[in-house]
Amino acid sequence: MQRLRLPYLAGTRDLVHELLATQDVPASLAGEVLVALCRDMAAASESFADELVREVVVVRGADGLALVGAPSKFVEHCRTAAIRRRVRRRVQRRRAVEVGV
Repeated sequence: MQRLRLPYLAGTRDLVHELLATQDVPASLAGEVLVALCRDMAAASESFADELVREVVVVRGADGLALVGAPSKFVEHCRTAAIRRRVRRRVQRRRAVEVGV
């Protein structure tokens, strides 16, 4: 299970790529769930959420994207992006205890 710590404010598509690179998330996530640690997040844009879903689930092929400690609005943005990209079942809000963090 890979982990990605998200920042206090997340506003751009480019930031998704920067975070994935600096936190050494592999190019292929096939067979894995990426746990997005969102406890420190206060706000994120729709474009950030869309790019996160696209890059993690669609491009890198993760079996799932688990949002832990995410603000409700960010979860809503991610769910909207997942529906639009036809990967709704692979993006879910999770409690830390459910994913072992």
